[in-house]
Order: sequence, then structure tokens, then C-alpha cells
Amino acid sequence: MRITPWLTTLLLMGCNVAPTLSLNEFMASNVSTLTDANGGTPDWIELVNTGDEAVDLTGFFLSDDATQLGRGPLPEGVEVEAGGYVLFLCDSDVTDDPQFLPFRLSAGGEELILSYDFGDGPEIVEQTSFTGQTSDVSMARIPDGDGEWAESTSPSPGEANE
Repeated sequence: MRITPWLTTLLLMGCNVAPTLSLNEFMASNVSTLTDANGGTPDWIELVNTGDEAVDLTGFFLSDDATQLGRGPLPEGVEVEAGGYVLFLCDSDVTDDPQFLPFRLSAGGEELILSYDFGDGPEIVEQTSFTGQTSDVSMARIPDGDGEWAESTSPSPGEANE
């Protein structure tokens, strides 16, 4: 089940959370598309802010497991500018850098979940499921933030999807 951006708006109305932060692109089998500072090739997840105001990541989480929504807390106090992108690297071995999430995505397929802590623990804001992935081919939304998911042979981590 995927919660659409307009439903997200209804769920978050009256809260201190901008409803414009969305899952936008991810790669679960990164062989050569993106390297980290140590020369590794971690999986990655990109979020986009489709709104007109910056979104503070405080209280947001990313996870690949609906039973562990708080698995990957996003860095507190970091803002994604209006129309901006933020990239997170998935590597269970690196946990001291806020750009890294403490899990890897399964190239065989699984789910990807964006959640927010409304006060009683994280609740799902948006999620998608995916099947087996091809190396160096991302899953991207076209248009950014609310389009349908499609394979992209031209991954664009941190930039607009084509």
C-alpha cells in the first residue's frame, strides 16, 4: 500500500510537519553508480521536498521493515530546501555518519518506508514495495515526488529524475 501525497497532506494537517517530503529514487544494487568517501558502493535512498517551504527532517525515519519503523532516524535539525533533494546511504557497517542509514536494501526486493514520529512512535507516511533489482538501475518517480515508480537506467542521486 502506498499513501499518496494528497492523503499525506490530510494526515499531517495541523501537525508541525510539512507533507511535501517524499520517497523519490532508490538503488538496491549499487555496483558503480555512486561511491562513498571510503570507496564503497552502498545502496541509497533519495527524498525530495516538492513543497514551497523547507522541511526539517527531525522526527522522520526510513526503514525497510514495517515492524521496525524507527530503524533509520533521519538527522535532527537538517532541512531540505523547497524543491531540494537529500540522499541517504544504506550501509549496516557505518552508523556514526548521519548520511548513513543502519541497514542495506535487499536487491531481491522488499519494502521502503518513510515514517514520522507524531509523539507515540513512528507512523507510516509513505511506503513502496519493490521486487528484484538490476545492478546500477534505480527505481525513480517521474515526475519527482508523486509520479509512478519506474526503472531508470540513468540514475540521478541528489538530482531531478528524467
